[in-house]
Amino acid sequence: MLPSMSIEPAKISQRTHPLLDAGVNTSIVHEGGGELMCVTTRFQLKRPWQLLAMYVSYRGLKQDLRAAPGLIRYAFLLESPMACCTLSVWASEQALIAFSNVPSHIQAVRRAKRLCRHIWSVYWRLHATSPYATRWPGAVPWPSSPGPFRPTSTAEWMVKKEGAR
Repeated sequence: MLPSMSIEPAKISQRTHPLLDAGVNTSIVHEGGGELMCVTTRFQLKRPWQLLAMYVSYRGLKQDLRAAPGLIRYAFLLESPMACCTLSVWASEQALIAFSNVPSHIQAVRRAKRLCRHIWSVYWRLHATSPYATRWPGAVPWPSSPGPFRPTSTAEWMVKKEGAR
């Protein structure tokens, strides 16, 4: 069995990125002033029939998800009969942390811990979104990026940095 790993939400802001270390601010800043955050959580179930219970648990969160301040988009994704994921995009780290303390979310996390063999999450600060992101429908409009979408900009910056050594 793999050891359990978790990231405390309060620690997210202490993580850095090479572009941020260099003083380059490329993050998408929402109208509320926070950087967009994306969270993916993967659930590896103990038994295939528990997938229905996981989906019912997710559906139980929908009312609170719709009302969550700062939630831009969310989805429940099916990987296989034994694994599923959730994906959410938040207007700020503070909005993400606030939702993590909502009673229905706490209840869903406890239920997932009983149903799952493994659970892991990853958190990202979004530095850009593709023009196609706006095709993902939702009640809250996507914030605008600070510049044009260039998926290779980080790689180009890293090559320049490595070449300067």
